[in-house]
Amino acid sequence: MAATARQDAKTERFRENRTTVAQYIQRKFVPDYVAFKTPAGRTHFKSILKFVLTPAAMRRAFGVDSKNSKHVAAPLADWPYLDSMPLCDVTRSSVQNAVSEALNRGYSIQTAIHIRNVIRTLFTHAAQTRSFLGENPALVIILPRIVRKPQNVLTLDELKRFLEVARYPEREIAFMVTLTSMTISEICGLQWKHVNASDLRRAIGCDGVEAKTIAVRMHSGRGKFGPVIAARKRDIRMHDIHGLMLSGLRARAKFGGPDDFVFASRSGRPVSQDNLGTRKLKALGLELGMPWLSWNAFRRTSKRLHAELGNRLFSELKAAMLMERTLERVG
Repeated sequence: MAATARQDAKTERFRENRTTVAQYIQRKFVPDYVAFKTPAGRTHFKSILKFVLTPAAMRRAFGVDSKNSKHVAAPLADWPYLDSMPLCDVTRSSVQNAVSEALNRGYSIQTAIHIRNVIRTLFTHAAQTRSFLGENPALVIILPRIVRKPQNVLTLDELKRFLEVARYPEREIAFMVTLTSMTISEICGLQWKHVNASDLRRAIGCDGVEAKTIAVRMHSGRGKFGPVIAARKRDIRMHDIHGLMLSGLRARAKFGGPDDFVFASRSGRPVSQDNLGTRKLKALGLELGMPWLSWNAFRRTSKRLHAELGNRLFSELKAAMLMERTLERVG
């Protein structure tokens, strides 16, 4: 009886706690949880919480000064925001309404899943900090099944056609994506000091780069340049075709110092993967009848062709590269 009474009293205290969703996110969730995520993680939570909080509540939660902000967003009309609701009043139906509204307004199923997951994480955190008691309202939410679109890959002939038409830097980056495990951001962030085409190990500060090796240490994307996470730090053994391509780039490079980028823009900064993807790569894809072309398509192509051809892929692309250089000299 005493234990039951204590539990009832505890439940009543939780019910009396009228902390709203917006207040909890601002005071606890953002500073104690979101702030400790990676930059990409913080961006993700910020992009999804806008479906939970009104724009004004979002600015307060993330410390944005609306007076100095160039653009102040208006609330979505009739959107079922949760920000003014006390945590204890949020029900499964409340979360279902938010998720269903996103789908009704044309947002993708994946976005709806993100909304559900962020709200679920929010209430898990609230329970851990003893600010919420009861079943997580986002635990059982009905969502339609995701129908995956078929993922396009290039055949070897399509890849060769692309390499014939493309020019620097799309052509060389396509070679790198296809022939290494590097992501586009790792390729854009590659510096000459991390490329060792010689037969001897080369020291770089406290670290070093083995012979015939590309050392993946940095990446560049969305205007930010920095070291890769520990799990992505690795050394890639160079094939003859890598040396052939990179030596050609080094010979004509305007920025060829150790700290310069292998794929540098006219200003010496790393080339922009977004600019290359949206402006040039898409145009080439349309020209070749492959409107779905993307850097991820090249990564999928790499896996497929490596599985099908093995080391023959290197010789096929080396022959294509040498042929292209011969045509350029003749032209």
